[in-house]
Amino acid sequence: MEWKVPYSGISNRLGEEEAQALVEVLKQDGLNKGPTARRFEQAFAERIGAKHALATSSCTTALFLSGQVLNLQPGDEVITTPQTFWVTTWPMLARKCQIRFADIDPNSLNIDPATIEPLVTEKTKAIYVVHQGGQAVDMD
Repeated sequence: MEWKVPYSGISNRLGEEEAQALVEVLKQDGLNKGPTARRFEQAFAERIGAKHALATSSCTTALFLSGQVLNLQPGDEVITTPQTFWVTTWPMLARKCQIRFADIDPNSLNIDPATIEPLVTEKTKAIYVVHQGGQAVDMD
């Protein structure tokens, strides 16, 4: 099959300097455990004004950890978008939460903030947004 839109994988954007830096990080204990990861976490936390940040190996891991940090319990409601990879809801379902889907904006394919508020109840404990295709959700 011939692709009409070129695939923009990372391999065509990595130069020798980036490749060498990646090798050094991997030699230090992996992507999210070594001193480079600690420096990244500290810099990221400072940039966003947080006390702490934690680098994870994947979004799935981050979602699982967020459920633990938020202490999500069976029956808690979580609002998210149906326009996402299924693993977005998996950590919530594993904790036996009730998933409530807000609608999407047909132009951005992101969760439509106007459809979130009507879904919020006393049981709502979290809202998980997905920034679709690199386009940020309107968080204001």
